[in-house]
Amino acid sequence: MDASNFSRRDFLKLAGSFSLSLPFTRGSRLIQVPGGPNIFIIVFDAWSGHHLSALGYERNTTPRLNERLEKALVYHNHYSAGNSTTPGTASLLTGTYPWTHRAFAHDAPAEPLISHNLFNQVGSGYFSQVYSHNAVADIILRAFRADEDLYVPRQQLFLTNDWISTLFNNDYDIASTAVEVIFKNNVNTNSLFLRDLYTRMFERSRQRIIDKYRREFPKNPPEVSGFPYLLETGIDWLVENTPNQPHPFLSYFHFLPPHAPYQHTRAEFQGVFSGEVSEIPQKPEHVFSQGQSAGSMTTDRNAYDNYILYVDAEFDRLISGLEATGALENTWVILTSDHGEMFERGIIGHSAPAMFAPLLHVPLFIFGPGITQREDITSNTSSLDLLPTLLQLAGQPVPEWAEGEVLPWFRKTAPNPERSIYAVNAKHNDKFKPITHASISMLKGSYRLSAYLGYPELDGETRYELYNLEIDPDERRDIFAARKKIADMMVDELNAKLEAVNQPYLG
Repeated sequence: MDASNFSRRDFLKLAGSFSLSLPFTRGSRLIQVPGGPNIFIIVFDAWSGHHLSALGYERNTTPRLNERLEKALVYHNHYSAGNSTTPGTASLLTGTYPWTHRAFAHDAPAEPLISHNLFNQVGSGYFSQVYSHNAVADIILRAFRADEDLYVPRQQLFLTNDWISTLFNNDYDIASTAVEVIFKNNVNTNSLFLRDLYTRMFERSRQRIIDKYRREFPKNPPEVSGFPYLLETGIDWLVENTPNQPHPFLSYFHFLPPHAPYQHTRAEFQGVFSGEVSEIPQKPEHVFSQGQSAGSMTTDRNAYDNYILYVDAEFDRLISGLEATGALENTWVILTSDHGEMFERGIIGHSAPAMFAPLLHVPLFIFGPGITQREDITSNTSSLDLLPTLLQLAGQPVPEWAEGEVLPWFRKTAPNPERSIYAVNAKHNDKFKPITHASISMLKGSYRLSAYLGYPELDGETRYELYNLEIDPDERRDIFAARKKIADMMVDELNAKLEAVNQPYLG
């Protein structure tokens, strides 16, 4: 490399790689770079705010977190911009809505907008490190690699080697799809691809790992596409390596638990809530119901809540470990999720196009320098708000294209009570065409409007639903017809917004 073109980012990359090769030293900081505070973003996938005792849930799913929140900012009404990983993660990292970044379904933001991301905007003075268990979130992180200093490959924190990533690091998406077709579908077993041989070898390796951890995980360790992993491995990696990263750093770590399948929690959390008499709330079936029975929803809800206990324990261990090393000095820790999960109305998970609060309401807890007591913030906030807030903390200007706002507590002015916050599911919409097939949520004050556009189940009609979350937090009563004045006003505003965001894609 030409020394005259050796930038500070190049230096930080080299320094970060060097630090990872050294043994872990408690409390060590090999390189201290003057600048802003460290920023540490922890995302637990599919972690619904509706299932956290820290936010008022009836079950004590977050006993350790509850104690830590005595010195934190607690955002009670924080919403993801999507009800699945792709739009939720992309919006969190770009500060823009899905109709702007255009990451709709298992893809990255549109190419002209790739530089519109947190890692780029925080500046070269920050050392950035990223990781995701989730292959879909990993697609987005890979798209931003030019702005990331340390990208940790997914397989590095698995219990068995993801040979696809190893052999096809630059073409993972295509290679993994090919392997799915060749090895898991009906390809001739006598073909050149030796599907049966691979399958036996893979299953033998997988079974050895399952047997090794049988006592700790009686229903098997968590898995990603058949590759076992432990949340503990990721936590250990962070505790060992974070103190040795150049400072200031920007870390984004996206862990899969408590995402489905939910039964892979640790032994001490198995069955904790299964014996409780706590029935699924009786709510009307939805047009997008999957037909799930009350028994199935109850079973999965119990397993999901048990899985959250695992997340709670490992996050507590992460913070304890980092505190012991001194790595959290001058560090802001942001704890959140990309979307929620649902166990009602005949729906389990987040694959249905329905838009309800359990899918969109996600936790946001912030720990940082000078926060010595709990502060509860009830204003409506969006995942888009993280980018402008973190840029402000880093001493960087907020770009004009950012659609979020600086979060309450960090801003000098009071939040706008008339602000509209959106969430979009457009996974069946063409990436570069106007949005005509989507589910959209619009939150304004205590009212939430849902609009369902272009679905065959609706015979081409647009379906609207309206709920008052203040008097009906469980969204049991659709008041769209009863509150016509408010409904018409919100529909008009949403249609005007859609017309504006669709304008660049007309013609």
